[in-house]
Amino acid sequence: MRTNYLPYLILLTSLYIILVACKKDAQSEQIVQPSLPPIEEMLPTVETSLVTEITTTTAMCTGKIVSDNGNSITEYGICFDTLSDPTIDNQKVEVLFSSGDEFECLLKNLFSGTKYYVRAYAINSAGSAYGEETAFTTLEETGIVYGNGATDIDGNQYVSVIIGNQEWLASNLKTTKFNNGEPIPNVTSGSEWKQLTTPAYCWYENDSATYGNAYGALYNWFTVEAEGLCPIGWHVPSDAEWGILINYVGGDSIAGRKLKAAEGWYQEGNGTDEYGFSALPGGYRFDSDGLFHDIEKNAYGWSSTEKTETHARYRYMRWNIDDVYQYCDRKKDGYGVRCVKD
Repeated sequence: MRTNYLPYLILLTSLYIILVACKKDAQSEQIVQPSLPPIEEMLPTVETSLVTEITTTTAMCTGKIVSDNGNSITEYGICFDTLSDPTIDNQKVEVLFSSGDEFECLLKNLFSGTKYYVRAYAINSAGSAYGEETAFTTLEETGIVYGNGATDIDGNQYVSVIIGNQEWLASNLKTTKFNNGEPIPNVTSGSEWKQLTTPAYCWYENDSATYGNAYGALYNWFTVEAEGLCPIGWHVPSDAEWGILINYVGGDSIAGRKLKAAEGWYQEGNGTDEYGFSALPGGYRFDSDGLFHDIEKNAYGWSSTEKTETHARYRYMRWNIDDVYQYCDRKKDGYGVRCVKD
């Protein structure tokens, strides 16, 4: 007896057609893609840099705009608080001075002996962005007496301290112009520097971003001799005026400890900064090779006193020594400058 397979063939064919149709439908569903969301605007990128010139009630904070990420920045500065992770909803200070992507903000009306947290901020159409947090502590109320400060022709602001009958800037000078507006040549070449007999300045390792704010500029003595280097109403101290300061705080053998900043020196140094003078180890530029030396270890300050045709007097402090030394050296050397009020 022969079996009739026709019904089975018809059934299998129908099933195959159904399976193929389902597979095509599934493939069609996979091909359909949802529409992409709109590209989001990006926050700016900002860095928090140094906190310097700390007093009982003020501090200078610096930051840097890394990128606006395609959206123009409408505001930037420093925000701060006594609690961690400050935002612009706490306290903020907009920019006091900027140079390229870097900027400075002066925090005022702080409480003495208080720890503050700071972050740089920048705002664009996407919102507010913040740099990494850093912290500092204002000085305790002591015998420090603050003056009215000064501003140089570049717009740099300086805290000043009154020590005895003198008033000194509490940080090294960083102007790039004489106070009549005349530019001071910025000489970066070591071979050119050691040949100079005219005014010039430089930054340590020719890197103002790393060293400028904390340590100021380095000047040869011809810049001091030209006069008009300090802000109007101030001048580079004579060797005798350095002597008055040093004698007032206890003499050569102890003055270094009392005048040096309590932080910022190699192995933390030994400074107590009892008068707010806040000397920092900015190093120097050597005239014989045009190279830089002694950053974080030694502080140098020119006087306006000439010793010989080729040499002038300066004062010098080491990171681990209590003394302030008196020396004379070649006028071609590059040292820091402190200003004293007229």
